[in-house]
Amino acid sequence: MKGGFWDRVQFSPDDEARHIRDLGDEHLEAARVQAQERRDAFRQSSWKETDRLDKTFVEFIHPPPGWKGGSIEAWRALGWSTTTMALATQGHPYIDWLSDEVDLDRIRTDHAAWARFWFIDADLKAMPRFWVRWAFEHVQQFRRVTDGTPGDAQIATYLLDADVVVSADKGLIQILDRVRGSCPFRLAEGHLLEAGRPGVDALLQQLRHPSDT
Repeated sequence: MKGGFWDRVQFSPDDEARHIRDLGDEHLEAARVQAQERRDAFRQSSWKETDRLDKTFVEFIHPPPGWKGGSIEAWRALGWSTTTMALATQGHPYIDWLSDEVDLDRIRTDHAAWARFWFIDADLKAMPRFWVRWAFEHVQQFRRVTDGTPGDAQIATYLLDADVVVSADKGLIQILDRVRGSCPFRLAEGHLLEAGRPGVDALLQQLRHPSDT
């Protein structure tokens, strides 16, 4: 989105870094806690890390309005729950982004229709970022929660727009490779580099001579 986070990083990195510092550590810590809570709950499920991501389904223990029973694709459940929560949060960016296109008051009052949209009507081809975000968070549940866990899931949605991602974060590249194996969309290829100066030198070498990689 024009004027979004990555535009600000590109054109005014100092201002954006200052803004992030001003937010303090509480936001990052809250994200870490949420990731750990999801992982703890996840341990009680029957899912395996080797399960195909495009064949992962869920059922609700407490049926929400609009759900007619049976299994639904896991990404739909996460998309419904996270978007519903976002639209109920005052000042959330989703409210600004959707208010001109969507009747938010109807979403807040007709819960069954809103759920049916996510569980039945939404076209996967039109929702690639929701699928990728879900897939990254799903695979993360099988791994140790780190400081980078919340950020990696957010970064994942941008991998639909990239050809290649390079990182010294072994976990990120491993998860990317895992998700790419079942992803119904084209995702960036991951390349693991050494941390520090050797990795920077290797990246610059690749950029100078891309045919050698």
